[in-house]
Amino acid sequence: MKSTNYILVAIILLLASCSMFGKKKNKEETNYQPKEYPVVDNYEALWKQVQEHESNGLPKSALKVVEEIYALANKEKNVNQIVKSSMYKIKYSHTLEEESYVTAVYQMDSMITTTEAPQKQILHSVLAELYWSYYTRNRWKFNNRTETVNFEKQDIRT
Repeated sequence: MKSTNYILVAIILLLASCSMFGKKKNKEETNYQPKEYPVVDNYEALWKQVQEHESNGLPKSALKVVEEIYALANKEKNVNQIVKSSMYKIKYSHTLEEESYVTAVYQMDSMITTTEAPQKQILHSVLAELYWSYYTRNRWKFNNRTETVNFEKQDIRT
């Protein structure tokens, strides 16, 4: 659980650094205006609600607010908020679901296909961390297995 929180903090720091060091201006692009996302105050208020629910030990309520943020970010095509809310969705699903790794991997795969750099590279890193974490927790299953029955390439369990 603690390692998941550390991973989440590292990812959020990576996102923040990616947004700080965006596209460099060429001499020809002197009038470049960065894309601004509206309703920033709504995100801040919603993230405060998430923190309050988490500090009160209410992961299910926090997950509902995170899903609101995810829907709003998708509607506005705010990739940074989509990635951040996805990380929180994974965090809370680990708390609430048993087979959360499977859904997290499917979610990351679908997000990777729709995002662009630098968020795409961050999501690849998160996906690799999910695979590694799943393997380390279930290493005994893989080492005791003699043959994989009904192998499906997309299923993390096989």
